[in-house]
Amino acid sequence: MIPGLHYIRLRHKALRAYPVEVLRRTDANSELVDHPVTALELRYPALGRTLTIYYEPRFPYVIQAWEEEVGPHRTTAVRTHAIIDDYWHHNAPDDGAYRHALGLTQ
Repeated sequence: MIPGLHYIRLRHKALRAYPVEVLRRTDANSELVDHPVTALELRYPALGRTLTIYYEPRFPYVIQAWEEEVGPHRTTAVRTHAIIDDYWHHNAPDDGAYRHALGLTQ
């Protein structure tokens, strides 16, 4: 499997497929999400990287959180807000209210 391009670029790795071990867990619990979700764990032994994606088990399979471990470093992200709207009509600087509603203001 080819890792995300952001990972390849930031880690200065070759852009190629790497061996991956995939594990899917139903009713997974994590401190990142307050209810059981399905977890997809991708282990890249050659890279020393593990990526776990926590998502809702029913369509549309919304990703609730993810965590990445590379050596001793751990990065996490949790979905806190969502706006289902047509982005292409709300991407101007005057649409700051949307960024504020998503908690993206400084």
